[in-house]
Amino acid sequence: MAKPKQNENRVSTFLSNEHLEKLKSEATKTGDSVSSLIRRIVIEWLNSKG
Repeated sequence: MAKPKQNENRVSTFLSNEHLEKLKSEATKTGDSVSSLIRRIVIEWLNSKG
């Protein structure tokens, strides 16, 4: 049986090479994918806004 999706929506954006390289570096350090890292950053930011 197929695993249910946790995330239902896809968002695309453009980043500078510098920002993408920083995200890749951080993702490597934490063992995350870049997508997972961005998702976590966005969720944490939204939660901090209440």
